[in-house]
Amino acid sequence: MTQNVSFCRSQSASFRGWINTALALCVIVASSCGSLKTRPNQSGQTGGNKSSSGGQVYGPVLAGENSGQNTGPNSPANSSAGSSTSPNTNLGQAPNSNYGPTPGQAPAKKRDRIDLLLADSHGAEVFAFIGVLKELRRNKITIGTIYSREETMLAPALFAGSRNLNKLDWHLLQLRKQNDLDIQLREKLLETLKQNDQGMIPWSKLKLYHDDLSDYAVQKLLDQSDSPILLVRLSSQPPSRGLKLLDPSLVQEVVIPMEGIDPAKYVDQGEAIYRGTKTVKDQLKRIQSLLLVNEGM
Repeated sequence: MTQNVSFCRSQSASFRGWINTALALCVIVASSCGSLKTRPNQSGQTGGNKSSSGGQVYGPVLAGENSGQNTGPNSPANSSAGSSTSPNTNLGQAPNSNYGPTPGQAPAKKRDRIDLLLADSHGAEVFAFIGVLKELRRNKITIGTIYSREETMLAPALFAGSRNLNKLDWHLLQLRKQNDLDIQLREKLLETLKQNDQGMIPWSKLKLYHDDLSDYAVQKLLDQSDSPILLVRLSSQPPSRGLKLLDPSLVQEVVIPMEGIDPAKYVDQGEAIYRGTKTVKDQLKRIQSLLLVNEGM
């Protein structure tokens, strides 16, 4: 009996020794963890910033940074003993982008308007120029000055006397009821249109043109204005002369096919308008090139 009591007491003392040893180890581990958590970083601050993954990120974190990179003591950057590394200055910076013009390169400049030079026409042929003007307006190409022969002037006059395209179509419907477009009717129509001073084109921008379609005559128009010129000619009229000698960035010519249209038949005005509209659609890119400023200018 006495031997059993002595054995139990020795076992109890041994068990208490193991417990004390375990407690001592826990205290040592806890103190080590505490020293790691409060270890100063490279900027002299204490405490770490938690990354999105829950780990500790040592060193300063820039505003808006969420890199999630491991920069702690066990990272490759700090694996060599005794090496001093500077903070990554690229953190938090926006990536290099190619948006916008290249530094030192000015954006392309554009002109705001073009001038029109309308060639001669007769009878129903006049309405081909109306189709040209309508399509230019639909594509938001601003027209400056319109140079025109006397009979062709009816086309821009209809624009100057109409507040919008719907009003223009109404005027065209009234003209379609006439069997012929004689001089008296044209003069009466012009007087009626001039009563409206809020049309799509100012009356002051309509100018009669009496010269031929040579390079010399067109160059004189260029000298009078700082806008490029679009020359509109009918295939039934004589070709222009020497326009290829002029700068294509300042002068372009479009030709409206008029085969099969009889100028004496006023009922052909609808077909003439359609051909003028289609010509502008087919040549739109070339016309729009007049609005781009040449780099050598």
